[in-house]
Amino acid sequence: MDIAGLLIVLLIGGLVAWVFCILSIAWSLTHPPRRGYTWALARSLPASPAELSPPLGPRRFETWTFRSSRGRGVFEAWDIPADDPSGPICIFTHGWSDSRITSLDRLIALLPHCSRIVMWDLPAHADTPRSRTEPTPTWLRMGTSEVQDLLDLLTTVCEGGRAGVPPRVVLAGFSLGAGLAIAAAADPRSAHVVGVIAEAPYRLPQTPARRVLALRGLPHGVTLTIAMFIIGLLARQGRRWRSPGGSFDRAEHAARLRCPLLLVHSRADAVCPIEDSQEIARRAGAGATLCSLTAPGHSEVWSHAEASVASNAVGAFIRSLSPAATPPV
Repeated sequence: MDIAGLLIVLLIGGLVAWVFCILSIAWSLTHPPRRGYTWALARSLPASPAELSPPLGPRRFETWTFRSSRGRGVFEAWDIPADDPSGPICIFTHGWSDSRITSLDRLIALLPHCSRIVMWDLPAHADTPRSRTEPTPTWLRMGTSEVQDLLDLLTTVCEGGRAGVPPRVVLAGFSLGAGLAIAAAADPRSAHVVGVIAEAPYRLPQTPARRVLALRGLPHGVTLTIAMFIIGLLARQGRRWRSPGGSFDRAEHAARLRCPLLLVHSRADAVCPIEDSQEIARRAGAGATLCSLTAPGHSEVWSHAEASVASNAVGAFIRSLSPAATPPV
């Protein structure tokens, strides 16, 4: 083989490897690792509220399902009675590759101030049930269609309230789930939402992916841009969906919030920069409060010494949402 032929073979091989890398990134972002019951069992971790250790648990809870209004299948949720009968209902949404199970540590901040806590698994995460009779999402649409799934859960929770008593709901979430909580609360159909708690949110969908890939020494420039473009096409998003001011931008959603917003973010977060929370708070205006932590990493807030700071901020925020202080529905 002459030099020209060898170069062509190498070029084709390099191109194939690059395309494979793009497709691998797109696949991994939309098919996160599942951390469900088996994952917890293998690590001797509590797999439900009933397995929590004192002082948090064990806690009784109910498991029920709700149906997507857009034919995306059936989703499962935990309904956990909390400690304040006069408090709001909290719906908690986990982050990318997390689950209801990995979110149990947040209960320490929520249980004393809520009447109920509802936790669910996002599509393509953990133990999301699969129906033989209905289509079930098998991949994550990066927080686009999942906003509607959260609104469907909100509708189910509100319809199950006491007759004549308007429900008061706090939407809370971590990372991906934090952005979903902000976007859902900004939707006109979320009139019963009286507050949002967003832990380590990010503005644009590529931000955490780019930072994680960079930390691992993997391609995160043009390769990631093309992968995100492919995901956008498959998720039927517009051309600018992942740009500042685009349909995903959580700061744009925050600007339309009609309720108070608490952001909890660490300055040491290497995955989601605190500058995103600062911009989200700025766009949300006077109703936003940022609880800035010093040292915890992205997923370390509730196992860090500063967990008490975050817990106190969450408690004070929920207590401030008294029935008299919330706008009429």
